[in-house]
Amino acid sequence: MNKFKERVQALIERKELFNKSGKILLGLSGGPDSVALLRVLQELGYSIAAAHCNFKLRGDESERDEQFVRRLCKDVGIRLYVTHFDTTNYAEEHGISIEMAARELRYSYFEKLRCQHGFDVIAIAHHRDDSVETMLLNLIRGTGIKGLTGIQARNGNIVRPMLEVGRADVMSYLQLLNQDYVSDHTNNETVYTRNKIRLKILPLMKEINPSIDVTLQLMSERMLDIENWCSSTLNEAKKRIETSEHEDGVSACFCISAILREPSPRYLLFSLLYPYGFTPKQIDEIYSSMTRSTGSVFYAGKWELLINRGYIMIACCQHTREVKTYCLNIGKPLLLDGKKIEVEELLFTDLHGIPRERNVAALDADKLGSDFFLRRVHVGDRFKPFGMKGSKLVSDYLTDCKRSL
Repeated sequence: MNKFKERVQALIERKELFNKSGKILLGLSGGPDSVALLRVLQELGYSIAAAHCNFKLRGDESERDEQFVRRLCKDVGIRLYVTHFDTTNYAEEHGISIEMAARELRYSYFEKLRCQHGFDVIAIAHHRDDSVETMLLNLIRGTGIKGLTGIQARNGNIVRPMLEVGRADVMSYLQLLNQDYVSDHTNNETVYTRNKIRLKILPLMKEINPSIDVTLQLMSERMLDIENWCSSTLNEAKKRIETSEHEDGVSACFCISAILREPSPRYLLFSLLYPYGFTPKQIDEIYSSMTRSTGSVFYAGKWELLINRGYIMIACCQHTREVKTYCLNIGKPLLLDGKKIEVEELLFTDLHGIPRERNVAALDADKLGSDFFLRRVHVGDRFKPFGMKGSKLVSDYLTDCKRSL
């Protein structure tokens, strides 16, 4: 048995991910990682079937990937399930990014197959480099201890048997088998943050520490031990600060004075609110607002947080917070909540003449269509500020301006 198979088998046994009598559903994209996982599990004698999602996002490449996995599974005698998704439409309907939409659709489909056909687990081809990239991505965005634990080998019915091998190990194994695969050209585009970490940041870190991937993976295991200890401590703290006496419709209510009596009130607040989707910036603002203001409201997705008379109250606002889209027409003002909003088309020959008032948004007409719509911010919305090379999340901009979402 070669080292690649030995490492995969060792992790399966140590983490008790599955056994030879179990049924495994494998997520198969056609890329090198999932192809390697399919081949190694089959060589190790496990009972597997594969599932492929065509997200219809990359034109001919999406069709090429589907045909490749169909041919591969036929050649090696593996049962294959295939589905198609209108990912763009799903993202628009749910107000989420394309990446998040694809993730939700993929895992929902895998779980549906697992239940329908009696699979014990769903095997995903994440490896050590993916876990390291996730750690660095979380660190860059701002995270707590949990974000530094990387990707875990088991998460419910999801298992990841390749977390102790790296990308180079995967490629060597495929070369040994003379096994082909398909490549996603977007993996080489540094416009995506994860790609930028993989293609630019990690190579620089390896110049300092050639084994940085192994070092960070070992660190993530230590962080997981710390996270488990902290979780137990935080659960006890939550019992001390949470009150059961609150209004109907409130999902959670925390006493501010009790929070401030805890040894690490800021970290406790972060641990309570981050799972709801509040960003680190928002949580810092909430912490600052706890003792100096009442009536402050913050939003994160479907959740509404209210600071009121010494308490932090969190409620689901999807039914009470009306979400509408308004059509804006040039020359026809819209009156909304007592405020007038109007669209004008102006010609500027000098960029310095563009208005910069706080209540005016100046947009490049050449890059806009003829229809204008006003709605609440969606996850992933971006804009490119004048004079800035890159883009910025609208949510980050509003947080910087001390505006609740």
